[in-house]
Amino acid sequence: MHVLLALDVNDHADTVLADALPWIERLGAHVSFAYVQNYAAVNPYIHDPALAEAISRQWEAIKEREREQLQGLMDQVPEGLRGEVHVLDGDPASGILDLADGYDGIFIGTHGRSGLVRAWMGSVAEKVARKAQVPVTILPIDV
Repeated sequence: MHVLLALDVNDHADTVLADALPWIERLGAHVSFAYVQNYAAVNPYIHDPALAEAISRQWEAIKEREREQLQGLMDQVPEGLRGEVHVLDGDPASGILDLADGYDGIFIGTHGRSGLVRAWMGSVAEKVARKAQVPVTILPIDV
């Protein structure tokens, strides 16, 4: 069994991993991590080529740091259960769903926001749960 754990390295990734890990261990599943950030959303508004290049280099440096953070979290997973670390660009829900092909299940955290905050920020977990072709386990982020 191979599961995908969707993490946001900037929002309690360690908490989500701590909640998911007992389930992953019970299943004896190999786990891969996914982090999807929408860096490209800013680029259409930048018309200066030199500035666009500088920002692109900065995004790449940020992605590398995020990959290192995820790899550090992967080191907490028992060695026999470790999978891949994915850092992707694009819409988070779509990226997770695209990547989920070939996995047996998805684990994802949620704050459980409601009302205007949910309308403004959306819910990646809800979109993933609605559209996934594999079982989704939603873990509450209680902080």
